[in-house]
Amino acid sequence: MTWAFATVRGIQVQARLWRMLAPRWSHAPLSGAGAARAGGRWNEKGQPALYLSLDHSTAIAEYQQDLARPGTLAAYDVAATSILNLTDAKTLRDLAVGTEVLRAAWKRVRDVEGGRPVSWDLAAAALAAGHQGVLVPSVQASGANLVLWSWNEDGAAKVVAVDPLGDLPRDQSSWTSSMPGAFRKAALNCRPWVRSLIQLPFICTHSPEAIVAACPTTVTNSRCPRALTRNTQKPVSALWNVTRSTSPARASTGGPRSAVADEDGAGRGMTAYSARASWSKRSQSGANRAGNISAATANTPADCHSVRLPTT
Repeated sequence: MTWAFATVRGIQVQARLWRMLAPRWSHAPLSGAGAARAGGRWNEKGQPALYLSLDHSTAIAEYQQDLARPGTLAAYDVAATSILNLTDAKTLRDLAVGTEVLRAAWKRVRDVEGGRPVSWDLAAAALAAGHQGVLVPSVQASGANLVLWSWNEDGAAKVVAVDPLGDLPRDQSSWTSSMPGAFRKAALNCRPWVRSLIQLPFICTHSPEAIVAACPTTVTNSRCPRALTRNTQKPVSALWNVTRSTSPARASTGGPRSAVADEDGAGRGMTAYSARASWSKRSQSGANRAGNISAATANTPADCHSVRLPTT
């Protein structure tokens, strides 16, 4: 199919246009390699192209299409001298281009039918006629798109990506060492990932004797691929001398195992820490029981917690 470009004059375009960039490729806002890999509506495979929109909403609609996804809206200052204007009714009549060309299902022709979209032939003919790009109505929105086939070369259109504050990334490394990953690494390393060997004391513990809890002086961080060790101070020195019980803790607030008499017979109450067999001999007389309990008091650890109980 041929078109009579001899009767069609290109237009000049000098304006600010817009484009949505995929965040991963936003470091290359002037690249047309993405369109060249698979081809687009107005560029065949292997032909670089820069798709721009005249307004924000059209740029967003063209980017998302049928898939809502995040993107970076970027501005471009464009200065072109010869653009084929396919939004003009007269140009369309002179070239005999209708809706079947502008809104053709080019992906179905390319992917399903295995053919060549007619818009590719029209774009190739316009490029051969000396046009730098084409201005076409958008299929996704009510606006228009500018498609450039050559830019920032001798005799080509001039395009500048507007980024006065340097917000766009400079290279692909922004996606391999991003800030969220650095924060996450710091968060994982902020504390040692080990279990503490310190046992908190209960108010009442039935244990034959007191032990000294082991306070770690070297801890190992095992959440990283490499095991890291570091030295620490003993964090809670007040909990060094604690008692450990091998049975569930239960309160000793009454009964024959609670009332512990002093050697002088004053009847001072203490919590029973000894589980000696003599304490369970309930058949003994009250005097003998008191004597046995007094003997057990001498073996009670000095650092045990004392609780005064009411005397009867």
